[in-house]
Amino acid sequence: MRMKRRLRLLAFGTVLAAMGAMAQSSTDFNFSFPQYAFVYTNLSSVDFDFTASGSGANPGQAPAADGVATQPNLEACIESILSTTVSSGSFTANDTAAGTTAFGGSCTFAPTNVTRSGFTVDWGGLASPDGSLLVVTNMSTWAAKASLDAANPFATGGLTLQVYDGTNYQNVTTTPVNVGVMNGTRTNAFYTQYANAYVVPLTYQLVLDDPIGLSPTTNDSATVIYTVGAP
Repeated sequence: MRMKRRLRLLAFGTVLAAMGAMAQSSTDFNFSFPQYAFVYTNLSSVDFDFTASGSGANPGQAPAADGVATQPNLEACIESILSTTVSSGSFTANDTAAGTTAFGGSCTFAPTNVTRSGFTVDWGGLASPDGSLLVVTNMSTWAAKASLDAANPFATGGLTLQVYDGTNYQNVTTTPVNVGVMNGTRTNAFYTQYANAYVVPLTYQLVLDDPIGLSPTTNDSATVIYTVGAP
């Protein structure tokens, strides 16, 4: 009797195995991957030192009208403004302090020295920037922006910081500026040997809106922040 029962169970299991071989079932797996963007810069610091007698080891590359930021170049620019104004100007004696009238004229300078650290870029003659952005993203359309942090002396200090956007030098003092755009066509952004990796050249210059009216300072500083996103 026991032997018979075992044979029956074995036969029933064989039938189930045969039925399973003929049946099918499936599970759907859904996969979603987000857009991403990472941005790095190798431009550690940018110095405009108007107390320096000459340029540093790595002066800025902007073709600024008044050259690199040095004391001799600043003096030359101020003398040029004064020589025009004083020779033909009219002055009024007052018992009170001067008003808001400023001498006309501004001065534009390339950085005295720039410091780079981290990755390097072989531009191959395409550009000669102060530094670079590295953008790693899977977005087909993106823009890299430069902006000053909230605490900076430029907005009210008679100083205008400008960055090259691929066409002109744009004021980054109060408004974020596109420094590289990928939107079907490239604007100041270049491909690299790596997929989804791009480089953007960074070149800065400083405009002294009223060089004669600037107060002496030992060291004013500001931080530029780079962001990448959809334009």
